[in-house]
Parts: sequence; structure tokens; C-alpha cells
Amino acid sequence: MKTLNNLRLIPINFMYSCCLICFVITGGYSQRVSEDVKLDTLFANEQMQVALFFPFSIKQGVTGTPRMSFTYNKEYPQKLGLLKAQPGEPSNLLVIDQKDNVYSFILKYRKELPELNYTFTRENAIIKLSDESKSKTDSISLKKN
Repeated sequence: MKTLNNLRLIPINFMYSCCLICFVITGGYSQRVSEDVKLDTLFANEQMQVALFFPFSIKQGVTGTPRMSFTYNKEYPQKLGLLKAQPGEPSNLLVIDQKDNVYSFILKYRKELPELNYTFTRENAIIKLSDESKSKTDSISLKKN
């Protein structure tokens, strides 16, 4: 009888070991992925214009809430965008440049700003839209809520 009980415990212990190993492996993988896609946080307030400089002219930009405003020259595209914010919950900003690089940021209101100017490089983009997806997105434009 003891050997039969021991045999029953082996598969259960083996199962727990496999689950633990899978948990550790997946936990490590998901942590690496989230670190790779970590978004920058930009701070703004209603008093100051925060300047955002991109490597290429801005094609589109949109914030997640009307309390945060991102303006850029739509008639004569430039590398400069201006950010302002009203007090409230954090939001986000999505920017697409003329070379189809996509930038994504967390926006937070802060009364005292740590920086007034942010400069970004191509490496700060979260994705580069491919030529294939470009043809599909040409007719889609971001809408401000």
C-alpha cells in the first residue's frame, strides 16, 4: 500500500514542479517584454508650454483626454509639438511622424515641471509602420475625443 501511495504522490509532485517551472519561465519572459515596451512619462501643466522635439516632422498626434492638449503645425509640418495639461487623471499621447514612426507616452499633470523640453530619437518610437500597413492606414486618421 505504501508504494501505491508513493506512486500517486510522484505525479502530483511532478505536476507541481512543472507548474512552478512554467510560472518562473513565463514570469521572466513577461517581465522582459514589459521592460522593453516601457513608456516614457511626460509632465505638463496649464501654465507652461512643454516642447516635444521629434526626429522627423509630425504627421498626427492625439491625446487620450481633452484635459491634455498636444498642438503641432498641420499646414507646415515641423518636428516640434507643444503640450499643456489641466489637473486630473493621467492620460496618454500618441504621435506619428512623417516617416511613420509611432511614439507613445504617458501624460501626467504636475504643478512643478521637471523639464520644459523633451527631445526624442527614432529609437524612442514604439513601432515603425511598415509599407504594407501604411497603405491600409492612409485612409485612417486619428480622431481627438
